[in-house]
Amino acid sequence: MKKNFIGLGLGILILFFIFYDIGFGNIADIFLKIRIWHFMGALFVHFLVEILTVFILKVVIKAKFVHVFFSHLAGMFFSIPTPGRIGYFYTAYSLSKKTKYSISENVGYLAVLQGTVFFIKIFLCLMAIVYFSSFIVPSLIGYLIIAAVLPVIFFIGIFLLLFTKILNKLIKKISWLKWLEKNLSSMQKAVKVLSKKKIFFIVILNLIAWVVLGFEWFLLSGALNINITFLTALMLQPLLTTIMFFPLTPSGLGVAEGGSALIFKIIGFSSAIGVTFLLLQRLNTLIVHSIGLIDLKMHNVDLKKIKQIK
Repeated sequence: MKKNFIGLGLGILILFFIFYDIGFGNIADIFLKIRIWHFMGALFVHFLVEILTVFILKVVIKAKFVHVFFSHLAGMFFSIPTPGRIGYFYTAYSLSKKTKYSISENVGYLAVLQGTVFFIKIFLCLMAIVYFSSFIVPSLIGYLIIAAVLPVIFFIGIFLLLFTKILNKLIKKISWLKWLEKNLSSMQKAVKVLSKKKIFFIVILNLIAWVVLGFEWFLLSGALNINITFLTALMLQPLLTTIMFFPLTPSGLGVAEGGSALIFKIIGFSSAIGVTFLLLQRLNTLIVHSIGLIDLKMHNVDLKKIKQIK
């Protein structure tokens, strides 16, 4: 909890300096001119994306649609204030209250799904780098390469966790980590049920979700009355959402806004537009994900037990 507050403080501090450099008034002026119907359209599209994501989850988690829907949205909501968006694994806790699966089994399923998403992001980020390279000078390509490297690191970590015994051996040697051994084994056992056919289906659905998200980001650009192509919106999405997994601040707060300011400047817009765009995207997802708070009431979820894995 203390680390979360430190990360939040760091994110707010970075964001303050970005606002100060760009000008608080410039960002406020852009917000006041938002085209509300475009924003409402983006909200609707994002809601459709979350429904599609629930179908992806149901490929591996056998539960009622409504249960998975609210657990997923609650997890997405709790991912917002946590570094690396690790709060999403609240979904595993919530689903354990509604299904026969334990928390650790659900974590295993979610981890392999996230691993698949990161694997896809690797290729999408590389595609985006190639696309944006036509807009930028060589000295800035390194920044975009870093954005592509982040999902690679996450994917390697998840692969080592779920498909090798490296961490199991390490845990046995560290006494205060031995309590994780049983849960790690449950996670590894859980992911073995995934067939190649299921993984292929998950990949296809994730690619469809990426295209639908492109429409959301295109509508958000319309809300700011800026003229970008659908393809540009499509390529912005993997780069900026990857930066949100920056582990030191909640959802990459501040760092992602800085990245957005730089990328929008590269493609011919002001830094103020870039920052405002990402803030608008955060607001868009926050509104949709807040529906997940119903999960706390529906199933009497005890927040004090979220960190417990049994």
